[in-house]
Amino acid sequence: MNYKIYSLSFLLLCCNPVTNIQAQETEDIDEFNSFFDDSGNFDVDTSALRSCEIGEASTWVGYLDLLNVPQLFDEDFYRATHIPNYRNIINYPNFFLFSYQAPENQQITFHLFFNQSFKKNFTADASEQVSKNKTMFEDGRRLGSYLNIENGTFSSVIENDINLLSGTSQLPPALAPLKNINFPAVFNLLANAKLEERKAGFLAHYYKEISDKAAFEIKIPLLYEIRNLNYTEQEKKELNNAFSDFQGGDFDEVEFGKQHLVMDAFGTGTLDLGLRYKVWETDTTNLYVGASIYVPTDYRWTTGLYGTYFEPKDQQPVLRLCDLVEISAMPPKAEPDAKKTLEEYFLAALDHMSSAVLQCPMGYNNHLGFGLKVLPYWHIREDLKFNSVYLFEYLFAHEHPRFFIPQQSDVLFSTEFQNTGTDAAKLDLIERKLTERLFPRVFIATVVPGFIFNTVSNLQWTKNDWNFTIGYNGWYKSTEKLRNIKAPDSVIETLNLCKATADSASQLKLYGKIHKDITTKNHTISFSFYGNVTVWNNNLANDITLGLSFDKAF
Repeated sequence: MNYKIYSLSFLLLCCNPVTNIQAQETEDIDEFNSFFDDSGNFDVDTSALRSCEIGEASTWVGYLDLLNVPQLFDEDFYRATHIPNYRNIINYPNFFLFSYQAPENQQITFHLFFNQSFKKNFTADASEQVSKNKTMFEDGRRLGSYLNIENGTFSSVIENDINLLSGTSQLPPALAPLKNINFPAVFNLLANAKLEERKAGFLAHYYKEISDKAAFEIKIPLLYEIRNLNYTEQEKKELNNAFSDFQGGDFDEVEFGKQHLVMDAFGTGTLDLGLRYKVWETDTTNLYVGASIYVPTDYRWTTGLYGTYFEPKDQQPVLRLCDLVEISAMPPKAEPDAKKTLEEYFLAALDHMSSAVLQCPMGYNNHLGFGLKVLPYWHIREDLKFNSVYLFEYLFAHEHPRFFIPQQSDVLFSTEFQNTGTDAAKLDLIERKLTERLFPRVFIATVVPGFIFNTVSNLQWTKNDWNFTIGYNGWYKSTEKLRNIKAPDSVIETLNLCKATADSASQLKLYGKIHKDITTKNHTISFSFYGNVTVWNNNLANDITLGLSFDKAF
């Protein structure tokens, strides 16, 4: 994370008018009703703002009409608010026990693994026919698919307004370096941020025959997970140059990243309790059927070991825009305090975004589930075997905090702004829309993840005590659904549920394993080295897994 992460938070500053705030954060999202009046309408105490009077002598009189700030609010800042899709480590292809591997009595296996996703999807990839001969493709692995950063309106409006303020001596000295920034280029760079994820730990797997045809097995992982945003080295260099005037000599980019854009957790994942039963057998084939129960033992024992961790909270800061409209007239000694106030607010918005995209679900995110599986096995010849697992999983509903933004009104903000009378009333309108854009509401909702289909097939060749395996893994997850949102009905009707709901996801992997059996008079043990890599992905991740395992049969 050795890049100027400050640039991302500064993006939020650039996209919005100068503000001063007094943050009031809801400590418990179950108490969100305090933000609504008796009719269910959103209500924030802006009495201090409404009592503000911008006098005729103010150097800012008339400038609110000249600036193009209203155009910044005609579109949503968040293009999506759902949690990025994720996959449970327990059902990765290397952690299945195939029929040919099953011992005659019992076996315990310990897997040590490392998994890295270089480019996780924020959203699903999309394409749009913009003309007869041109199709525009959008990569869901870029931050620009989640935040409306590359909107050409943002960059042009900001550049025009900065030039206007600079030409009339209204641009505060602290923001003077803005004149030197190429905003379209910088916004495009910021939109290129990638979501990375790493998982490391061990998975314990116990298998026990309970009859000639039936067996019981149990799996549970213990893992460390970390997520962060990142750029390429060239992008980091260009962002460094663009924001060099704002960094200051005492700016610690690594520490900044740990505090705001790196989230990590250590804990246990989902417990898998499974049964399998042999329903058919010949000299060269057999067929098992089985079932699993996924027990929600997911628990983050500790968080923020390297970075930080933000639990989703419903935040609606109260702004006092009038306090800084005369910032250019402040004495120099007041500028540091004003700049600090600005940074605190926009960093809070940045942390709010991180609490959505950087969450670390340890397994199935505390969803109870069940699975049905079929395990066919073909003994092609003495040294060659073909094995498969076909697994259908269903995850039951569970309550989670989720992020929501309102649907766009039929009346554009710019129209509403022009029809507003006084400057104080216009600032009131900007305040409400600014908070609405940067701080999606967080409400408890019942999340229904839907079903998952997982198929694994491999070919194994045996030579003496060595086994060599190569295979593929296909994975699909259906679109999730949201129900029973804990908000007033009048509010629910205004929420954009599509942006809060994760689309379906799928992935195709290739995997392999080298396995060595060691048999002695009293023991049968084995060692394996394995790995898998994504070769195709839709709305999930491009990842790679490496690991070692140790088996002991009894």
